[in-house]
Amino acid sequence: GVCGCEVEAGPAVMSYVGGGCGDYIQETTYKYVGCGAGEFDVVATRKANYTCLFVGGGVGVLVLVIIVVLLLLPGSTTTTTPLTTALPFNCNTRDNPDMWSIAKKTYCCANAGKGCPKPTTPAPTPPPPTPPKPKPPTQPPLPYDCGAGVANWEAGWSDAKKAWCCAHGGQGCTTPKPTQPYDCNAGFSNWQAGWSPGKKAWCCQHAARGCAPVAKQCTLWGDPHVISFDQMNTNKEQAY
Repeated sequence: GVCGCEVEAGPAVMSYVGGGCGDYIQETTYKYVGCGAGEFDVVATRKANYTCLFVGGGVGVLVLVIIVVLLLLPGSTTTTTPLTTALPFNCNTRDNPDMWSIAKKTYCCANAGKGCPKPTTPAPTPPPPTPPKPKPPTQPPLPYDCGAGVANWEAGWSDAKKAWCCAHGGQGCTTPKPTQPYDCNAGFSNWQAGWSPGKKAWCCQHAARGCAPVAKQCTLWGDPHVISFDQMNTNKEQAY
């Protein structure tokens, strides 16, 4: 059948099947079946089969339950922002990446390998501080100020100050007397044997000491043939 929900219920009987829809069969007896091709054919008796109805109804109920469940579920949040495929940042610009914002640097570093922070070079370790140089020992205060009163040092300075400033600054020095090469008083009692010829000459010239005795002249009269004190004959012409 057309619906497919009917089955044969018995032997076929002659039934009306519509104009021109009959069929030819061999009959041993003649029956009137209508004009032309006939209006009757042998059709098996059919009875109603509700299996198709039950299956179709179950499928419909199941679809209805699914629709109700979908309607009761919370819907997803919709937005009216039109979808776009544009990137948030253009990482191929020719400007200096150092001038980019932090967001652009982060995006381009993660997606294009550009704008990434440069590795920082650790600062070199500073050398250890140089120990301070020891302070020079403090000079003790000078006992005298050789610049004070230098214009009247001869009368205003003490002998101690004169001696100190002469030894440390070359000021206040008194003019020493010239050193005598010989002391004409030393050893004068034995100057003839103890003094050197140089000392004798110097002391004789500067102190009138150590001078050689002046030779004396002796004049004789009388017989030239006299006997001298040494008991020798002496010619008076040779006597002095």
